[in-house]
Amino acid sequence: ANQCVNVIREELANRYIYLNATDVFGHAILNGSTEMCIDRRRLSIRGIEECWQRGHIAARFVEVDTLEQVRWTYFLTGNSP
Repeated sequence: ANQCVNVIREELANRYIYLNATDVFGHAILNGSTEMCIDRRRLSIRGIEECWQRGHIAARFVEVDTLEQVRWTYFLTGNSP
């Protein structure tokens, strides 16, 4: 709790970033509307269709518009959307 983590250390190259967060039990913390596939072993996006058929997990991501800034801070709280 109350920790700041630099997830992306380099300058942002894209206007939109996608966030997915889970608690220590694997339950989603953010309620995003953009579905993507992730690998079971590490967060690695593998397309957006047929996740289960390809052995991946379907996860919901929050789309964040960084307004083309090279640095962006996202505050994740207990009441995050």
